[in-house]
Amino acid sequence: MTEEALLGLIKGFRRELHLIPEMGNSEYETSAYIEREMRAARPDKAQKMAGTGWKFVFSCGRPSCGALAFRADIDGLPVVENSIYPHPSQHKGMMHACGHDGHMSALLALGRIVSGLRDAGALKADVVLLFQPAEETTGGAARMIEEGALEDPHVSAVFGFHLMPLYDVGTIALSTGGVMAANTEFDLTFAGKRAHGAMPHLGADAASAVANAYVLMQNYMTRAVPPNAPAVLTFGHMEAGNLRNIVADRGILEGILRTYDNEMQEKLLEGLRALASGVAASMGVECGFAQHCFYPAVINAPALVERVRPLLEKTCDQQPLLTAEDFSFFGKEREAVYAFVGTRDERRQAPLHSDQFDFDERALLPAVRWYERIIQTYFEEE
Repeated sequence: MTEEALLGLIKGFRRELHLIPEMGNSEYETSAYIEREMRAARPDKAQKMAGTGWKFVFSCGRPSCGALAFRADIDGLPVVENSIYPHPSQHKGMMHACGHDGHMSALLALGRIVSGLRDAGALKADVVLLFQPAEETTGGAARMIEEGALEDPHVSAVFGFHLMPLYDVGTIALSTGGVMAANTEFDLTFAGKRAHGAMPHLGADAASAVANAYVLMQNYMTRAVPPNAPAVLTFGHMEAGNLRNIVADRGILEGILRTYDNEMQEKLLEGLRALASGVAASMGVECGFAQHCFYPAVINAPALVERVRPLLEKTCDQQPLLTAEDFSFFGKEREAVYAFVGTRDERRQAPLHSDQFDFDERALLPAVRWYERIIQTYFEEE
């Protein structure tokens, strides 16, 4: 397929997908569009997964030829669009502000390329294309794995990428090790006893527990985390009480913890819970812990990076980010690589999740060609 034809495909897919952003687990219109366009590529197998997700398999036609998987996320964000893109969202209050329309467009285009290779008898591996819901919310990757995304055929390695305005168009950033953070979203609740503010000794002050827990947990992070290991604890919502002259009987801290190390993440969470419980006990209040979300760290397998990095035409090292990505679940099951695909140019420099985020579809061409080269060369060395 020529570059002009490939770009035309990508632009067409991106234009139509950008019109219909949908929230995680509700990507019904998006899912129907993916099915329609992928059916046109005549996959050997199509399977609905994780509610609105899809798994498509293209067979190389030879036994034991090996299988590779490529993943795109499909959900949008609750953002009102204000970008320069000439075909803006038609879904009120929603936007593909994280570039998932680009991720899907690249994978749809790859499906056409792979279909042509298979029909010509030139496909060198079984190819699994995964369109995954709910990356921004509940983590659709884990559900897809549970439902067999990486089996039948048995996948050897999984590849994914994210559009990234930190890098220039044409550049794909790739490094070994942790490139996106483990993330845990959690709540700490403190249950005390109301009393008149003039007689605080008759109550149990949840507000004081909140304040002390906050300070002590931030101090704990400075001593529990090695100086060379990035970690972030942020409490974005703190609340206690509702009247100035009444001892608060309830308080809450809502926060996130992020690191590049899954073992450290578990250790820090355990320490934070113990510290909060200790503060609560010292003040005569009860402490509750609720975890809402956990994404492991995205860790690029060193051997796999070294294997596929030479197939890139223009590359640089990745700048690790403390943002999270549920592609990490695939990496816990198989060797995996997650790259950053540059989108920055003179006109488009807005950050991800911004209402002005946009990209030139030419940014996707190097990624699709890289995937094509991986498919055609991966198993030649074995």
